[in-house]
Amino acid sequence: MSDIVKPQISLPKKKRHVNDIPFPIVDCEYCIDCGECELICPTKAMIVLGDMIYIDESKCGKCRLCAAVCPVEAII
Repeated sequence: MSDIVKPQISLPKKKRHVNDIPFPIVDCEYCIDCGECELICPTKAMIVLGDMIYIDESKCGKCRLCAAVCPVEAII
């Protein structure tokens, strides 16, 4: 009898859909108001007003660059 060898099929990894990525959240307790997040935001969704940071979710593309540049990891 001959052994039948089944080919190994590797399915592509599931890509993360943009709806699966959460909106960034700023923890104001740790924020040092440096403004780096506002400068890096490509859609201008981050607005720094005094000691408060607002995120316009209608503009946010969920790229999370703001979290990547935050020096104190205040954006989660």
